[in-house]
Amino acid sequence: MPNPRVSLVRAGIALCKKENIDFLLAVGGGSVITNEDGGLKKDYCVDELRCIFAVMNPELTYTLSPAWQTACGVTDRAGSVAHNDLTGCGTSGDWATHMLEHEHSGMFDVSHDAGLAAMWGSWERYTMHENIARFALFAVNVMGVEQDFHSQEATAEAGIKAMEEFYHSIGMPTSIHELIGKKISDKDIERMADKCSNNGTQTIGALKVLNRQDMINIYKMAK
Repeated sequence: MPNPRVSLVRAGIALCKKENIDFLLAVGGGSVITNEDGGLKKDYCVDELRCIFAVMNPELTYTLSPAWQTACGVTDRAGSVAHNDLTGCGTSGDWATHMLEHEHSGMFDVSHDAGLAAMWGSWERYTMHENIARFALFAVNVMGVEQDFHSQEATAEAGIKAMEEFYHSIGMPTSIHELIGKKISDKDIERMADKCSNNGTQTIGALKVLNRQDMINIYKMAK
């Protein structure tokens, strides 16, 4: 199941109440919960949801599928660096790609990580001019691209292409078509933008603040 269902969560709540459960031991990773009734996948971040302790042993991951599950994990970490708040100390994070992807998972029930790979390149191309030097630095220092001293934009674009080639090398999609196995309609793009922007009432992103039209533009770039 790529996306946990809110109906299953509610069933778990009912069971906990019935059995007077006062402690939960979660095994495995976490994900944003999908409301299957409305095709909505929304994040909900509060301190009360943080675990009290965590047992982390890499050997427990050895039984996962190296071809898909591991590739998804690599993609998630490559797209967001870390989920533990440590890399965000003293900075402002940008979770726009995650917010954009949630609509893929909600509408098409795809893996969040694969959806990130499908959106990442288009988001970068759309926002890179807000801080072109940073994207050029990523290309050189992370992706090993040769610096084009005449054009930071060319360097940044080469870095994006190198990242997309890496995603393809581990079996990840780099477009919505590859992600869902069919051409996405403009109507579906409009629906995703409506959900992501809460019908045009909210924005996402930090590097570049994205409104509903920006979301539509990025989705269309990623088609």
